[in-house]
Amino acid sequence: MRDVWADLYRQLALDYCVSFEEASDRKNHFSTFTPLPGRRRFRSSDDCALKVVAVNGKLLFTGKEEIVASCREKYAETTGDWFMDIRFFRQLDELVKPYGYRMISAHPFYLPGNDAGTKALIEAEDAAVADHDYETVIYDEKEIEQFRGDDRFQEAYSFEAYAPDMIGVGALRDGEIIGMAGASADSDLLWQIGIDVAPEARGKHLGAHLVRILKEEILKSGHTPFYGTSMSNIGSQRVAHHAGFVAAWAELSSIRAFDFYGWETAVARAVTKEYPFITTPRDLYEALTKVWCRETCAPRMRQDWSMENQTLGQCSVTAFLAQDIFGGKVYGVPLEDGGVHCYNVVGDCVFDLTSAQFGERKLNYENNLEQKREEHFEKAEKKERYEMLKAALKKLEP
Repeated sequence: MRDVWADLYRQLALDYCVSFEEASDRKNHFSTFTPLPGRRRFRSSDDCALKVVAVNGKLLFTGKEEIVASCREKYAETTGDWFMDIRFFRQLDELVKPYGYRMISAHPFYLPGNDAGTKALIEAEDAAVADHDYETVIYDEKEIEQFRGDDRFQEAYSFEAYAPDMIGVGALRDGEIIGMAGASADSDLLWQIGIDVAPEARGKHLGAHLVRILKEEILKSGHTPFYGTSMSNIGSQRVAHHAGFVAAWAELSSIRAFDFYGWETAVARAVTKEYPFITTPRDLYEALTKVWCRETCAPRMRQDWSMENQTLGQCSVTAFLAQDIFGGKVYGVPLEDGGVHCYNVVGDCVFDLTSAQFGERKLNYENNLEQKREEHFEKAEKKERYEMLKAALKKLEP
């Protein structure tokens, strides 16, 4: 069997800017981040203020030199065993906050197991699905494209150019897809697995079955599969276990803080290829900061618009443009002057790209009325501003 642990240490050496020996030993190491060829590719992964991995009972830190220096002073002798606890998360968040960043996530990761217990578990799982009533289908990279924009498979497929989706395994019952596992090439060594199972098919070993099939396909392709989930997603962790994976490492990461409501959870995926450089609302926000202008501001507010208050008077045209890209619905917060302030809701993701204009004021994003673009665009000037914003966005370089 492929030496998946050696592949992990090779990968962590690239991701954390250390040697293979440092990645695989049991000592803490601290490095200044440099984007090395072969690193795992994530959005904003080259803008690394701080990330930490707990592996082998020790910790690896990499990021901006001054932040890592502070970590070395505080955590040189700290073990990795309890480092994903909230108290350490809060300490690190306070450490990166003055630099304009926030700690954003903590995730456990899994590698294929090869011990006797894992093999026995896989045999039992295979027996449990021996009489399944669905067929499985393998999808290659080109065939996966048909699922772009299908919100049933947001975990299975990422449709990210920097981490392309390579292999998929679907379960079909009576021609309907009831489960999908997908693998993205996060690096040349490691491919990450994601899984989606329809609600009516859960609790029947389907997820673990698809992940096991995909795991073997990845190994046959000459790569190491890994499985990541959240600390609290116990169901997903069970899928990993029943698919023959074992806990291998955990990571904490940071992200640049954005100045809009809901940025921390703004992970809705684009459903259109029209703007290839925009995948999430955070990408759209970054792009809009380059194109919001006085002319796209509502006429009654233009006298107060400035580069320091870019989002002023931009809410409705921005929200409907975001709806074009991410789908979902536009809602409006009632304002004292009788108007509404528009924002977006995509599934469980609520975000307001133009909230900064209200400063410290807290808006109520619950139980508001849906806004229809047909009604808003009855005003010719608003439709013109929307088209102007859209055209400016299209002109940006990817």
